[in-house]
Amino acid sequence: DAKARSLKNTRSRMIGFIVPNIEQAELTALLSAAEERMEGLGYHLTVKISRNNRILERKCIEQLLMERADGIVLYPCGENESYLKETLRKEKTPLLFVGPDAEAYGGSYISIKYEKAFAKALEECRRRNERPAFILERGMIKKDVLEELYRHDFQGEAVIRQIDCSGEKGFHAAYTLLEQR
Repeated sequence: DAKARSLKNTRSRMIGFIVPNIEQAELTALLSAAEERMEGLGYHLTVKISRNNRILERKCIEQLLMERADGIVLYPCGENESYLKETLRKEKTPLLFVGPDAEAYGGSYISIKYEKAFAKALEECRRRNERPAFILERGMIKKDVLEELYRHDFQGEAVIRQIDCSGEKGFHAAYTLLEQR
C-alpha cells in the first residue's frame, strides 16, 4: 500500500495544489500541466479548492500539512497574507505561490500577469471599432491598472465588471452587461 510505504520513507510523493476555483480555463490548464509534470517526476497531485475563501484556504493548507504533502502550490485568495507568511516561516514543507500577486507573499513564487492579455483584448476591440464588455474575477488585474487601461483606450466607454468567482454573481454581472448593451 502506497501510504504505508510513504510512512516508512517519510515522503508522501504527494504535492498539494490549492486553487480558488476550477471554473477559469487557465487554472484548469495549469492543473493539467502540473499533474502531467508531477506524474513524470513520480509524484501525484492532490487538488484542493478554496472557493476564494481565506478560511477554507487555511483549512486546505492544514489538511495538506497533516497528510504530509511533500510540497504545496498555492494560488492565494488574497486575504491571508500574514497567515501565509507565518506558515512559510515555520513549516518545513515547501510552499510555492502562483498568481498575479504571488510575489507579495515572499518565498518562492510564479507571477501570472493578466494586464498584457487584457490590453491586447482592448486593442482588438478598438481595431474592430467595438465597445468592449468584460467580466473579470476580482483580483486578476489591480483595479487602478484596469481603470487606467480602459480609460486610456475608450475614455470610460468600456463596460467592465469585477466579480468574485461564483456562478450566481457571474450570471448577474453577465445579465447586467447584456441589458446595458
